[in-house]
Amino acid sequence: VHITLYEEKVPLIVTEELLLCMEDEEGLVEKFQEYSDAQKKAFIDWINAAKTEEAQAERIIKTMGMVQKGEKFH
Repeated sequence: VHITLYEEKVPLIVTEELLLCMEDEEGLVEKFQEYSDAQKKAFIDWINAAKTEEAQAERIIKTMGMVQKGEKFH
C-alpha cells in the first residue's frame, strides 16, 4: 500500500464581512494576521458554517472578541 499526501493549496479567503468588522477596531486586522493560516481558516470556516446571517454575525462578533484577547479557536 502506498499513500501520497498533497499539501492543500487552497488560498485563504477572509470574508468581506469579517474584514469590514475588524477594520472598525484599531489593530484587530493586524492581530488576526498574526495567527497561523490553520487558525485563521478555523475561524473563517466556523463563521461560514453558520446557517443564518444572524448566526454568522454572532460568530463574527465572537471571533473579534477572541482575536482581541489573543485566544485561539481550538
